[in-house]
Amino acid sequence: MRGKTRITGKLVRPGGPLTGSTVSIVRRGKKTVIETDENGEFEVFGLAPGKYRIAPDNIEGMTNTTGRYVDVRLKKGGTVIQNFVFTPR
Repeated sequence: MRGKTRITGKLVRPGGPLTGSTVSIVRRGKKTVIETDENGEFEVFGLAPGKYRIAPDNIEGMTNTTGRYVDVRLKKGGTVIQNFVFTPR
């Protein structure tokens, strides 16, 4: 773990992770865009406490069953874990 305050999660579909997918993390108009790794995981470290919106990009032929985005509150020194599940249309 590289930092104490972070947002992390995973993008999955039936049969495995979604690798190389883009996830946006937005706070007060500032957008951080990251890509999922070979395990479908994403992490952003060293974030300030506050409200964030986590939004994976749409994936062609798939439906995000978790929702288009999720709003979360990150506490000082805390971790938010938010996974997203995609299914075929």
